[in-house]
Amino acid sequence: MCRGMAVYASVLELLAAWPKIHTSALSHEEMRTMLERASNLIDSKVGGRYDVPFVVPAPPRIRDLAVDLAMMDIFYRSADPSPFIVQRITWALEALKAIGDGADTLVGADGSVIAESGGVDVLASNT
Repeated sequence: MCRGMAVYASVLELLAAWPKIHTSALSHEEMRTMLERASNLIDSKVGGRYDVPFVVPAPPRIRDLAVDLAMMDIFYRSADPSPFIVQRITWALEALKAIGDGADTLVGADGSVIAESGGVDVLASNT
């Protein structure tokens, strides 16, 4: 079920998670756009298993993945990203796949397991 767009992390959380050298040239609006894109990617990857968008504040793991995936576009455009950066984004993509595939579980901030939705909403057409 889709309830509209949500952004799973804040610009301040993005700034806290990445070294300043990587974020200093970005405006807050650019970072917000990157967080929106990351949140949309997360929804598309886990929407078959969970009701998305998640209620904000999102589960901590989703928030962390949004922060890491938000920087993906910047670093993939870099001529020579450091191995640390490539690994961090690779781990985020692998974790997202594991969550979507059911190999990993989401836990809320209170420690409770996030309930699964029970399936993908399928659009039907009679044409």
